[in-house]
Amino acid sequence: MENQDLWIELDGILRSFDQTMSDIGKHRPQFDSAWEILSGQDAGIARSKKA
Repeated sequence: MENQDLWIELDGILRSFDQTMSDIGKHRPQFDSAWEILSGQDAGIARSKKA
């Protein structure tokens, strides 16, 4: 009760964190698709260097 301002500040931080995590979740499929393409290209480059 004596640090109510800190609880309010913490609540704001946690709400901001929740929003950030939600935003990341919305864009995760795009990241995963791009990563699959890039990691596949890297694997192809590694195989061609060995040949």
